Amino acid sequence: MLGRERFQFGDFTLDVDERRLSRTGGHAVRLAPKAFDLLVALLRESGRLVTKAELLARVWPDSFVEEGILSVHIASLRKALDGSSRGPMCIETVPRSGYRFVAPVKRSLSRDDPLDVRAVLPPIEVYELVGRGRSHLLSGSYFELPYAATAFRAAIEIDPTYAAAHAGLALTRCAQASLRMMPHLEAYADAKASALRALAMDDGCADAQVALGSVLFLSEWDWTGAERSLRRALDINPAHSEGLLQYGSLMEALGHLEQGLRFKQQALERIPASRLRVGRTRSGAGPSGGCAPVGQPSC
Repeated sequence: MLGRERFQFGDFTLDVDERRLSRTGGHAVRLAPKAFDLLVALLRESGRLVTKAELLARVWPDSFVEEGILSVHIASLRKALDGSSRGPMCIETVPRSGYRFVAPVKRSLSRDDPLDVRAVLPPIEVYELVGRGRSHLLSGSYFELPYAATAFRAAIEIDPTYAAAHAGLALTRCAQASLRMMPHLEAYADAKASALRALAMDDGCADAQVALGSVLFLSEWDWTGAERSLRRALDINPAHSEGLLQYGSLMEALGHLEQGLRFKQQALERIPASRLRVGRTRSGAGPSGGCAPVGQPSC
């Protein structure tokens, strides 16, 4: 297991384990505990939109709080990082959706000295391509799936180690299989290969776990394996919309209708119903047959 985790951006260094944010020269920057946790959550997803629901689930996992608390802490973070709550921003607001950390970030991971081994986060264009792919995938349009695949492949060409891009391509193949846009066996074989690549790069990536769980559920009817992967995804990110949806469908397929409905309702609270698409499994799949959602991962 890796030891200390650090992030460097602009004049700042954030040490996760020591819970310390400092400027160049070692000057400490004081943050409220939850503001610090919120900053860590945004840095770990640097360049990607993190929805309000995801942030609430990560920073307040055992509490019910109003969305307004996020804007309060975001304002305090902007003031600490930029000198003004209205100044040049490291943190971008995406109206009605969430927030995105937009400043260039370097992440450091090491067993001993965290500066000995540096893992530079993917270029911003990789995040943009993955975001574009997810948007096409969630559109539910037959005609947009090829664009989703193109975007994910372009992201992989730039950074072949970015797990979320491989996971997105895996879910795109699942969607193409459900709509018969590709031969069934070929599409799911590609999907499984991409999901396994994503997990090999980062088994702590919720997107990758959802991708593998979807393949096991929709293609191989491996209920046990699918449940294990989807549960792991929700352990990593309890607010993962696609994980909640797919797990709900799995529960329904296994005959646990009330439990399945509960998980789907949680997902629908996080993403508009108009952006969900349901893909049909193979005839006779599972105790209840029926449909299972295929779509974009949200972590």
